[in-house]
Amino acid sequence: PDTLPGSLRPEAAPAPPPQRSLPVWGWAVMIAALLVIGILAAVILLRPAASAQTEAVLPPTQPTEEVVAEVTEVPASTPTPTAAPAENPSGDAAASPYTEGDVLLEDDFEDGTLDGWQNMGDQEALVEVVDDGTGNHVMSITPGGYFPHMIYGTPNWENYALEARGFLAETSPGEFAPFLALEFRLDLARTSCQNYIFQPSTEGTALASIGGCGWVGLEWSPYYRIDEKQWHTLRVEVLDSAIKSYLDGELIFDVKNDDLAKGHIGFIARNGDTVFYDDVRVVELVP
Repeated sequence: PDTLPGSLRPEAAPAPPPQRSLPVWGWAVMIAALLVIGILAAVILLRPAASAQTEAVLPPTQPTEEVVAEVTEVPASTPTPTAAPAENPSGDAAASPYTEGDVLLEDDFEDGTLDGWQNMGDQEALVEVVDDGTGNHVMSITPGGYFPHMIYGTPNWENYALEARGFLAETSPGEFAPFLALEFRLDLARTSCQNYIFQPSTEGTALASIGGCGWVGLEWSPYYRIDEKQWHTLRVEVLDSAIKSYLDGELIFDVKNDDLAKGHIGFIARNGDTVFYDDVRVVELVP
């Protein structure tokens, strides 16, 4: 009532302070802070798991190195060619375990004859001295139906080096590849294997024993071949049981075989071919 004295009137309650709301940019800052905290927490929690997974996937270092070492030690599948001969394969004391003794034969056929040579095979073969087209005279062999054996020497020739040049002048298709051949330690008294033969051909090179035993191969290489209408130098050295064979100055075979101890030397040609031989030299080898 308005009639009450002023001292008895109740005082009005004070008004509450006005409420202040968070501005929009404040909310944005708060949300960004929460996001950063969440990302950091996730990184910290996931890092050990990721490290463990990586260690499980990657192979250890040491086994990898061992596998590489094993692969590099595997030998090549292609056979390694025989090592090259000494720089001087002619048989001097510095390069070989022997010295050259007496010269047993030297024949370049420039006298136009075949004195001392014998045909022990195909008697229908045409064997003669001819001009090879350059003014040089050579022994020419053209078989008449099977293999002619043009031999020289004595049954007592034992340790020696035989060297000659060969040339495939004419060839024709046949059962065997065209070849040149040196025969050595030819023993006509034997009924089994009668001689060794070093035989380079257009398909490879062979070393064998032949005769009544047929063909007994001692060595073979497809990597050393000869070409037609090209001169090649053939050389064999026999010293006791050691046999070395060279083609164009390169050592092809180095073997041991004591089946044949001594005998003649000779040449052979394939049926259907015409073969030239020249510059024949036989020298005694002294241990």
